[in-house]
Amino acid sequence: MAADLHTAIKCFNNPEKVLLNNAEKLTMFADYRIPQILRHYGIIEYEQSLKNKIDNRIELLPNSIEEVN
Repeated sequence: MAADLHTAIKCFNNPEKVLLNNAEKLTMFADYRIPQILRHYGIIEYEQSLKNKIDNRIELLPNSIEEVN
């Protein structure tokens, strides 16, 4: 989220118009934590093949179907 916001700000032709002060002080968090928490509370579910990979700590290949979808 912080990285997305920072990138969006950089994309403006005139960053001074953005109403966000001290963007450089935004903190980061691990992107994987959100889906991890949502899965824990049963808010999202994965197909069995993806569940198996996650539960067995099998690394997803960059740009693979599982990673992109």
